[in-house]
Amino acid sequence: MSERPYYSIGEVLALLLEEFPDVTNSKIRFLETQGLVEPERTSSGYRKFYQDDVERLRYVLREQKDNFLPLRVIKGRLDEDSTGSITGPVEVPTGSVLRRHPATHEPSHRAKKSKAIVPDPTLDHPRAFTREDLLEHSQISLDLLADLERFGIVKGRDGDLFDARDAEIATIAVQFAELGIDARHLKGWVLAVDKEVALYEQRLLPILRQKNPEARTESGTMLDTMKELSARLHGTLLHRAADQAFKNL
Repeated sequence: MSERPYYSIGEVLALLLEEFPDVTNSKIRFLETQGLVEPERTSSGYRKFYQDDVERLRYVLREQKDNFLPLRVIKGRLDEDSTGSITGPVEVPTGSVLRRHPATHEPSHRAKKSKAIVPDPTLDHPRAFTREDLLEHSQISLDLLADLERFGIVKGRDGDLFDARDAEIATIAVQFAELGIDARHLKGWVLAVDKEVALYEQRLLPILRQKNPEARTESGTMLDTMKELSARLHGTLLHRAADQAFKNL
């Protein structure tokens, strides 16, 4: 067993990779933003996953892989399971095995000062950040924040307030900047997302025009599924292209 009662995100990845070879740290963080798992945080902001967190993640990934269920449905089942009976026990490697696994080692270029801000999964009630809050939590500079606003990547509103997604974008932008990728380069992602959302609108608007509760529920489920599929497709395409471009590394 590990010397401590919890796992880092890299150790969780090591626990899951054998059964789910496509899982990544980003996927685990995405499931966190959707409320599927809620790890504790250390005083310095690092995630602390306990055994029941790993069991929940394993259940979520199995339901996605085997039954193709949307995350909304999976979350509903987990929320209704007060006894924890639907999540089975997880096989826990020894601490030495975890330490040897490459997934437990963080990249040497990771951001040292940036704190990950997790978007509130309850979209109807997003957390509000003042400009000062955003600067403190994401450790972003005034110049970089100004560039993000200038390129429309984050957008202050309602008297200079930002939401949790703006805070997460700012955190990501800080880490990209440390790798030499600045705000103007991130504009491409915004344009691609806008184009993708326009495609979703073409599919969902005819359903929403029916103006009944069933249609709204159906469209919400479809949107969740399309967003999840998009994240998986983007990740797969990116890995394939990067592998081909840098296959000699």
